[in-house]
Amino acid sequence: MSEKRQEGSGNSALPSNPAAAEQNGEVADRKSRRKFLVNAAVTTPVVLSVVSQSALGAACTVSGFLSGNLSNPQQQDFCGGRGRSYWQSQFSDRTTKYADVFGGVWGTGRRPWGAGITLYKVLNIRAGADLYHFGANSVAAYLNAMDPGVAYSMSPDEVVDIVNQVLTLGQYTHPGTGRVLDPQEVVDFFFGTFDM
Repeated sequence: MSEKRQEGSGNSALPSNPAAAEQNGEVADRKSRRKFLVNAAVTTPVVLSVVSQSALGAACTVSGFLSGNLSNPQQQDFCGGRGRSYWQSQFSDRTTKYADVFGGVWGTGRRPWGAGITLYKVLNIRAGADLYHFGANSVAAYLNAMDPGVAYSMSPDEVVDIVNQVLTLGQYTHPGTGRVLDPQEVVDFFFGTFDM
């Protein structure tokens, strides 16, 4: 920038000699960096506080489960869910039918998996009659999603969609990635969302 232009700009704070201009530029540059660092220190906690739960608890969503926690595979994620053993002792509704919630029944449809089996009965079914504990874990995931006192990572609709796909198609296909989970992998995912 020329001397003439600086003078004509009406800004009397600009020095007329180049050495002073360079020194003022360094001071302004330091102030600018300091201001940037102060702003960064103030805004970083705010930005970190709005990071989504799925970013903090990678295995709490299906997409996080599919991705895995590659940056820290030893990190334990806390997803807020309660396991089937918790719900076995806390859930007392003996009338809601599994098929009414999930649109079908798991297993062969033979005893004890008739169309009238209740959520309560599925939670308490013996292991041999519940392959992979799929039924019991799907009920536990659903109850977590339904309970307002549980900060669970999935909605009831998401749980029902996953279970319904397994019941009707024999697998779950993630809509975002197209990746497929077989019933055992769905159980592994649900189980990973249970903290107690």
